[in-house]
Amino acid sequence: MLPQNGLCPLPDKRLQLSIRKHVQTGFTLIELMVTLLIGMLLTLAVLVIQAELSRANMLLADASQRNDQARSALDLLQRDLGNALYMLGGTTPRCEATLQYTGAAATPVATLQGVTAQPQPAPLPASTAVADALLKPDAYAGGEGGVTNASHMLAVTLVPSALRAPPATGVQSTPYKVVHNVAATAPSGQQAVNDGWLPLNSTTGIAAGDSLTLLLPLSGGTASGLACLRFTAGSLGTVSLPPPATGTVAAVRMAVPGKFADFTQPLRDAGLLAAGQVLANGQLAGTKLKNDGPAAGQGAVQTLVYYVARAANGASGSVPVLARATINADGTLAAQPAPVAAGVVSLQALFGVDGASAATPPTGGVTHYRTWQQVTASQLTGRVRTVLYAVVARTLQAHRGNPEVTQVDIPSPQLAAGDPVFTAFRPRTDDEKRDRYTVRTAEVALRNQIWGR
Repeated sequence: MLPQNGLCPLPDKRLQLSIRKHVQTGFTLIELMVTLLIGMLLTLAVLVIQAELSRANMLLADASQRNDQARSALDLLQRDLGNALYMLGGTTPRCEATLQYTGAAATPVATLQGVTAQPQPAPLPASTAVADALLKPDAYAGGEGGVTNASHMLAVTLVPSALRAPPATGVQSTPYKVVHNVAATAPSGQQAVNDGWLPLNSTTGIAAGDSLTLLLPLSGGTASGLACLRFTAGSLGTVSLPPPATGTVAAVRMAVPGKFADFTQPLRDAGLLAAGQVLANGQLAGTKLKNDGPAAGQGAVQTLVYYVARAANGASGSVPVLARATINADGTLAAQPAPVAAGVVSLQALFGVDGASAATPPTGGVTHYRTWQQVTASQLTGRVRTVLYAVVARTLQAHRGNPEVTQVDIPSPQLAAGDPVFTAFRPRTDDEKRDRYTVRTAEVALRNQIWGR
């Protein structure tokens, strides 16, 4: 309703102020910039936290993966150590000493040791070239950063069991036996010992080139037990019965120029023959001979070598690994070396022996620990009871926030004064000093040994 004078009143001043304030409501440019800056800082903080969490997760995953790989590698190594020189399956007696005839005239017999360890670096004892240069044993053990760490090449010799396909002709149901009346000393002298012909009750199923094992009980030296003499069948034939008997019996001959007398000195070294004692035909009589099949197949002795090397890594060039190589009896590689665990930077071994020297009476247990060089120097190769080994592994994702590591100590048992200890590992580079390290040790009893006398 219009006022009576017909004129429209002016707006109230308070209403004008309200309208003016309403128009000015909102963020200024400075406020907007401050808000954006705060938002960017919050976003950056979230990204930093997320990156740290991702890095932490990556470090944990890397450590977990390294632990899993190291555990699997140790299981594999422990299995191989447990099978060192194990022969003919689990139902036959254990071999106190296993001797292999090499076929070389200059060194006719080599004593097979179940486990040996030599300082790294050293070339693989193989005539086959290693295809990947990084996987050679000397690839990681060099003195980078002026530091050279101790690491061993741990070699495990395996003699496969006799579980293999039947021979092409005939079926071997039981081990062959050396014929008593021929293996005994004949008027012409030590027949089998001197000429390598071994009379048998049967040669059915044996072929030239087969790997044979003669199971020979001995007790003449400082030790006693079963000697396992391994050799290659050179030829098959017959030998004459000694007078007054007439006729012939089947026989197998060692590969030329082999003869069983060649085993005498190694049996003395193993303590199974006395110092002046010689292997005689009478000791061969009634023993058992087992055919392990063609030497080119599973019957051949193989050596597994574990050592520290490097493996290619697309992100950082190369990483330290624990490698495993399989070597045939003739020195060729059965397979190219393969990495079994990444991050391993040191492998060391000590040997639990029975007695301080060969002159010390055996006790049936472990009395000292020795390096392999000390084992051979003290003539204790026949007294090795256990293998104690240590593996040092590191993560592959260094972090500056980790505490700096200058030395990784390895616990070492010392049963007696003078026992050696494991050598501590020292990181060589700044990245290695910021890694995380794990140390694992284990001890495996060699079941090729006879503990109780």
